[in-house]
Amino acid sequence: MVILSIVIAAHRFVVKPKRNQRSLAKQVSDSSSYKEKLLADGSLPDIDSQITLKAPEVAYWAGPAILYESRVLQSYQKGVVGTRVVPGIHVHESVAEHLNKKNWEFVADGYLVVTNKRLFFRSGADQRSIELGKVISIRPQLDGVQVEAERRIKNLFFRTPEAGRLAVVVELCSQVTS
Repeated sequence: MVILSIVIAAHRFVVKPKRNQRSLAKQVSDSSSYKEKLLADGSLPDIDSQITLKAPEVAYWAGPAILYESRVLQSYQKGVVGTRVVPGIHVHESVAEHLNKKNWEFVADGYLVVTNKRLFFRSGADQRSIELGKVISIRPQLDGVQVEAERRIKNLFFRTPEAGRLAVVVELCSQVTS
C-alpha cells in the first residue's frame, strides 16, 4: 500500500509536470513558428466566420471557446481571544481579517471570432465584444488565453485548443489597431 502511494505521488509530481512542460514547449514552438510564418508572409489570412461582421471588419481567427471571468471571492473572519488574568478578570482581544481570493468562474460555451477591429464571443445566452485597441494584455497559457482590457473590471479567459495561435493573432491584430 505504501509503495502504491509513492508511485501515485511520483506520477502526480514528476511525470505530469514533465508532460505539461513538453506540451507547453510544443505549443510555444508551434505558435512562434506560426507567428514567424505570418510575419514572413506579411499578412494574416482572412477566414469565414459564423457571425455577421460590421462593414470594414475582416475575420482572422474563429473557433469554439469556453469563456471564464475573474471573480473576487471576499470573506471575513472574526474571532475573539481571551485570557483570565485573575479570578473574575478576563482580557479579551478581537481579531478580524478580510480575505480576497481571485477565482475563474465559468460563463458560457460559445464561439470566438478575432477580427481586425475586435474580439467577439457569442454563445446561446451571452455575447461579449472587446475592441482590440482597448486590449491591455494578452497572456497565453497552456489551455487558453487571458485577456485584460481597458474599462473592464473582470479579466476574461478563453479556453480553446488553439491557444497559441489565438494569442498570436490577437497580439498581431491589436498591434496594428493601436
